[in-house]
Amino acid sequence: MIAITGATGFVGSYIVDKLLSPQKRLTRRTKTENTSQLDVEWVRGDYRQIESLESFIENTPTLIHLACQSNPRSSNLNMEQDIINNLVPTIKLFEAYARANPGGHIVFCSTGGNMYEASAPDVVAKEENLPHPRSSYGIHKLAIENYLRLFCEMYEIRGTVLRVSNPYGVLLSKERAQGVIGVVLAKLLANESITIVDSLESVRDYIHLDDVAKAFNLTIQRPPKRGECQVFNVCSGTGYSLAELFDLIESITGRSLIKEFSSSPLPSPTWSLLSYQKIEQILNWTPQIDLEQGIQKMWESLR
Repeated sequence: MIAITGATGFVGSYIVDKLLSPQKRLTRRTKTENTSQLDVEWVRGDYRQIESLESFIENTPTLIHLACQSNPRSSNLNMEQDIINNLVPTIKLFEAYARANPGGHIVFCSTGGNMYEASAPDVVAKEENLPHPRSSYGIHKLAIENYLRLFCEMYEIRGTVLRVSNPYGVLLSKERAQGVIGVVLAKLLANESITIVDSLESVRDYIHLDDVAKAFNLTIQRPPKRGECQVFNVCSGTGYSLAELFDLIESITGRSLIKEFSSSPLPSPTWSLLSYQKIEQILNWTPQIDLEQGIQKMWESLR
């Protein structure tokens, strides 16, 4: 049985149906979620309220934690609230799970795109690189990684951290501050302008959610030994500048983006490119969908 938090979020809503079953999915909604899958159970609760999670975490060999209440841009606006909403309840959830499931496996969805040094071009970040998170969001993700490692040692559970770079694959709300590809396509369909807040020369590593789901399935099937916590980058290994991304979207869709710039001059370029060498060696995972294929797949699904 796999227990999943954040099953209705940006990443979770796409990948959960591609994950192994049976599953327990946590929901805060007042009504039980509709599902056609007989091996999916929706459990009423909130990961921030540990007293509501007993039935969710009991007898659960694997816990996948996707839920998060902030993003890199919003987290710095109220750092104390970011800690209260994300770091503290996740620590409580992990410890409660560890106590209830000796030898269990926690898979934590961390950040790859916001974890490493961003000012050095042409540097491909590996898991052993010194973390250098650039926001409260990245800092609390790194803290959770370390608490997970500690709980693995204390309770002899198993831990896997997946540092996902910049996931895409679904259309997103036009108002979102994260998930540039999904937001830009939504703006394009609505014939609305996009507001550019970053340098057009900033480089990011984009990974399709189909590939992300495969990485999660492999970690579920091949957990580490008891007491160990493994960390993997989940990425494409290829960087695109924001300007190159916009050009690619225009080429695939045949439409022109309406661009507005939030400030002049724009911030200095930043760089985020990751290596998947470790997960390839240990789990035989490699990305299968390149950026052009992924955007084409999205666009065809919207037409």
